[in-house]
Amino acid sequence: MVYRGDPNGIRSEIKNSRIVITGGIIPGISTDTVTMLLAESADATHVINVSTPKGVYNEKGKFVDTMDIDELLALAMKGDTRVARSNFVFDVIACKIAKRSNTELHFLDKSIENIEGAISRRKHGGTVIKPKH
Repeated sequence: MVYRGDPNGIRSEIKNSRIVITGGIIPGISTDTVTMLLAESADATHVINVSTPKGVYNEKGKFVDTMDIDELLALAMKGDTRVARSNFVFDVIACKIAKRSNTELHFLDKSIENIEGAISRRKHGGTVIKPKH
């Protein structure tokens, strides 16, 4: 389901649907943070972030297929300048919400095969961020 609406109405849509696609719906807050706030409010178990790069790259520019949330948070803290339209892996606030809510994150490109893999919780060509339990 693709939903464009107010944040209060989207919670029931998330809880009643297997898959919800959304973007920035709260002005002044990054799409990463909006996504994590909505996912947390609906007790989502995992979030899929589809973007241009195929996944997450470490500080040396090497693709990483798995990492834990603390590693992602460390990367975000180094790369998140808090400037609109700047490029960073996932903003610090969104990382902290994902950590707090124990949400598994999937970062992948726009490949249909990767998206289907992430939705089905199968191996895909992107990066999986594991929560710490």
